[in-house]
Amino acid sequence: MAKYEAHGGALKAGFWVLGIGAVLLLVGFVASFHAENPTCGGERMESGDWCSSRRSGPSSTEEKQSENAAVSFWALRGGALFVVVGGGLLIGERATRGLRAKLETARWQREEAARRARPPVSADQLVREIRAVEFPRVQSRGYMPELVDGILDQVVARLKAGEPDWARTELVQRYSLTRLGSAPGYDPVAVDAFLNQVDELLRGRVV
Repeated sequence: MAKYEAHGGALKAGFWVLGIGAVLLLVGFVASFHAENPTCGGERMESGDWCSSRRSGPSSTEEKQSENAAVSFWALRGGALFVVVGGGLLIGERATRGLRAKLETARWQREEAARRARPPVSADQLVREIRAVEFPRVQSRGYMPELVDGILDQVVARLKAGEPDWARTELVQRYSLTRLGSAPGYDPVAVDAFLNQVDELLRGRVV
């Protein structure tokens, strides 16, 4: 019944960039530690020691320190950059999502104001409106969609059976079971406004 458009691309990208930044920072801190305490085969090197490997050949303590310092320098700066960019993406997405939610709520309120000013409707017309409604979504503390959809499905079934009084009973009883959750769901402002309007129509404005 209800449709919505997901806007999670920037959010996912922000978390990915933050994750990369965290890994780079970890590498940088580890390299910084080894720059001060170079090791060879797990053993700490002292000044004047040499370390030989098949890949890079012999390296002095000072060369090991220099290599680790270079890795630390670039990893820490790269990690910090990724963290800043990732944080910016997350903050921007949060701000955009909040603005979008406010705009959706404002639009819904305007539509509800227009609905309240109209004359009584037929049961068939109300059924069509219920079937066509599209609630905006929120990312937290929203109504569980399956509960709201279940309420409206029962109201529609009663209206089709020619029982508007029982339709209102279904609406009132089931609506009392609707709860806010911590997960994403329907915008409570939009749901409350629409169900209140349906309730008003069922109390004598359905012909």
